Amino acid sequence: MDSNRFTSQWVANQAVQRTGASRFAQSKYERHRRLAPVADLSVRRRMTIDDFASITRRIIERDGFDGYLPTLCLPSRRHIAVLEGVPDEQQKEIRRIALAWAADKAKADEEFLLAFKEDADHFRVIRRFRGQDEEQVFRVE
Repeated sequence: MDSNRFTSQWVANQAVQRTGASRFAQSKYERHRRLAPVADLSVRRRMTIDDFASITRRIIERDGFDGYLPTLCLPSRRHIAVLEGVPDEQQKEIRRIALAWAADKAKADEEFLLAFKEDADHFRVIRRFRGQDEEQVFRVE
């Protein structure tokens, strides 16, 4: 299945509001309430898996894990994207689908971090940096 068929929503996290994303993004995603606050996308260029897992945990603590959607972070651009519209019958393929989608959204050799629901109690974070993937699974607390 072509990952481009699914909907992605890009949100520019500029230094507009320290408490969250733009008003447009806040209203559009009110039901998910999943966007990372601008302050979490720090000015440093290298974000670790643990950094992104910490951001993801705060979102899950605030909004719950049931509706968690694959989330992509492009630190050099300070962008967050959310993958929506993956049919339920394709959830077993979410790793492949989300990773292909993230790689398509990133520029060549651009660092990215991707978080997605692994199972009912875990999420996975994949970091691609200089063409190398590292990943880790985290328990939802």
